[in-house]
Amino acid sequence: SKAAYHASMFEFGGFFGSMALGPLSDRLEGPGAHRRAAPSALLMLAGAVLLGIVCPQLQAASDWPAASREFAMGLGIFLVGIAVDGPESIITGALCNDLCEDSGLTGSVGRVVGLVNGTGILGALLAGPAVTFWARSCGGWPAVFPFLAIISLLGVAALLPLCKFVSWHSVMAARTSILAASCGGAALVVVLLLSAACNPAAAVVEQTSAGVS
Repeated sequence: SKAAYHASMFEFGGFFGSMALGPLSDRLEGPGAHRRAAPSALLMLAGAVLLGIVCPQLQAASDWPAASREFAMGLGIFLVGIAVDGPESIITGALCNDLCEDSGLTGSVGRVVGLVNGTGILGALLAGPAVTFWARSCGGWPAVFPFLAIISLLGVAALLPLCKFVSWHSVMAARTSILAASCGGAALVVVLLLSAACNPAAAVVEQTSAGVS
């Protein structure tokens, strides 16, 4: 089904996001927790843009061929997985561990990680009713994407206090890496748009040829 397909693409993107974000944060300068927070916040900000602008536009593209629109939505959800699910594994693991070490609380790592992960599980339990209520109150399921974008922005705001200690060069390095990944995704979207534009033209040509014959 479409829901299973989109869920798989989200998790697939999260795999690549976490695999890329871990080594990237290791190469940044500054205290451990702060160099994890800066690229995570940038990625989640990109995820908010994807959820709030790109995905609703793709969902509303009713003039696209069905196959092209489904592929575009899958690609969008994949990029959202990179930007949102990727930082989740870093924040709940390495960032918590580094924050405890930076604060001299090495004996409390287990409690901190347990608290953060437990809060995430509680959030997942509350997400279903909250999303359903939002959809019913705001005109249907198309309103869910902006709601999730707001949640992503709240995550960015929570990470900002840890980002202020990261050097400018580290932020620029993270921004460059994220920009390169975004350009790659944008190139795929451009190719998709061109294919979507060519499909109706090809259909018109086929109908014209059939009419002539």
